[in-house]
Amino acid sequence: MLTQGQTIVFEGDSLTSRGAPPSYKTWPYLRLMNWHNTWATKFEELLFAWRPDLRTKTVNLAAGGSNIKNMLERLDTLIMPCKPDWIVFTVGNNDPHQGITADEFEKCFNQYKSKTDAKLVFIGGFCGDPFFDSAAPYYMKIKKAADGNRLHYLDAGTPLAQKAALLKESSELHTVFGDGVHLNELGAYIVAGTVLKFFRVFDGI
Repeated sequence: MLTQGQTIVFEGDSLTSRGAPPSYKTWPYLRLMNWHNTWATKFEELLFAWRPDLRTKTVNLAAGGSNIKNMLERLDTLIMPCKPDWIVFTVGNNDPHQGITADEFEKCFNQYKSKTDAKLVFIGGFCGDPFFDSAAPYYMKIKKAADGNRLHYLDAGTPLAQKAALLKESSELHTVFGDGVHLNELGAYIVAGTVLKFFRVFDGI
């Protein structure tokens, strides 16, 4: 699915990039928590290490705290100049807490989709915390619109929860979250693996 020389742009909220306050550059605790490493970071590293032949260009333009309107604002000025073949994103997590209704979210997302020819991959399905529970109706808007061609809905939450349960069986100390919402490094690796499987990066290896 991922072909040689393609460009992937990562977009969305703090699940994809933590480039917003509080800053890991000024708070040592966040560095110790690997706060700056997300599933997108791990995806880039594993893709670089295992498939250098693909010569994939990756750009992470997500920003912590983002909602669908912020993504729409960034599209023309930041995203499209990168000429992405793929836009892989998380969104809908902050929207219900920032006064954006599910219907307004759907309208903005449809505008976003209509303004780019890139293939879109939405990373959703996260659960297990009230923060994610409120995002579920927003996830569903994209899931219903997914056509498996230009728009893909990738459920990362289910495999994350399954693996987290298995890990917890061997030790109660095993957790995939750093703060209940944001993934720790283990969780980031699990989600990165789900995205790598989607792109069929390891097929034939």
